[in-house]
Amino acid sequence: MYTPYWIRLLGAKIGRRAEISTLNHISADHLTVGAGAFLADSVSVGAPRVQRGVVTVQPTVIGDRTFIGNSAVLAGGIVLGTNNLIGALSAAPLHTPPDGTSWVGSPSFLLPNRPVSAAFAAELTFAPPARLVWARGAMEVFKIILPFTFTFLTFAILYHYTKWHLLNYPFWSSVGVGTGALLGLIFGFSILTALFKWVLIGRYKPSEKPLWSSFVWRNELVNSLCESYVYPFWVTPLLGTPFATWFFQLMGSHFGHSVYLDTTEITEFDLAWVADHAVLNNGATIQTHLFEDRIMKMSDLRIGRGATVGTSSVVLYDSVIGPGATLKSLCLLMKGEKLPAETRWQGIPSAFIST
Repeated sequence: MYTPYWIRLLGAKIGRRAEISTLNHISADHLTVGAGAFLADSVSVGAPRVQRGVVTVQPTVIGDRTFIGNSAVLAGGIVLGTNNLIGALSAAPLHTPPDGTSWVGSPSFLLPNRPVSAAFAAELTFAPPARLVWARGAMEVFKIILPFTFTFLTFAILYHYTKWHLLNYPFWSSVGVGTGALLGLIFGFSILTALFKWVLIGRYKPSEKPLWSSFVWRNELVNSLCESYVYPFWVTPLLGTPFATWFFQLMGSHFGHSVYLDTTEITEFDLAWVADHAVLNNGATIQTHLFEDRIMKMSDLRIGRGATVGTSSVVLYDSVIGPGATLKSLCLLMKGEKLPAETRWQGIPSAFIST
């Protein structure tokens, strides 16, 4: 909610009620975002192009109520009209698409029949009343402050405890005790984060929720604590080890035995089902939700026994990867698709490959 104000300060033209999550490679002075537009996580917008020693920066325009999906790429010079949709991990078409059309893939193609979202009142999607704006603003203050509070308390307590110990005990004793105290504090605040999840959210279930509902805000608060505190201090050092799944299981995810996990890109924890001996490589995204028309849609996602998800690939909800199947690196598995056992798939969106 506060990100558009920061992007405006950098020089971008951002319309009223635009939603911006995280932008990569932004050329702020050349960016125009229309009213009610929605830019999801890790979107690359108008990145400078370097070719043969020449840097080219071009204006990028995103029209009113246009949606840009997770990890989508908009090259400099792209102009999108009103109410367009660019899918996750997709490249925007180089030509200006007709208003109201949806595009997916790299290179992108027209998606003719996008499912219609459940009907919610306009005050819960594009026209929130003042009371909801203030309520969400207050919740997002906590979302910003809490991870830093956890971090500050971790190191403040560690500092004072270790300082006291150094004054009364030998140096190496203090090193050992300080290390134990640090690990204990990280573990304690991680358990507190899990408690937040179970109290504020409970168990995630397949459903649809409008953007201006408290469920979405509570979900963002929990994810902020995970991404800004638990993952850097606890989960990331354990990735690729037999202990990597522990926190996700604590949060409600379903992991079988001997799963190789090298990613933290799991959000609606209870909706992720990963069977024995599966492999989730670095940066793989288990995308159990999508935002469309300012509505958060979430459902189950299943990865079979011995299946592999490649580096930086995205698996959308309602999909099933069969036992022993492989989705190669930097690929997109579309919503609702089912990969047969022992098959290999590649591309954005993914297609069957024989070798």
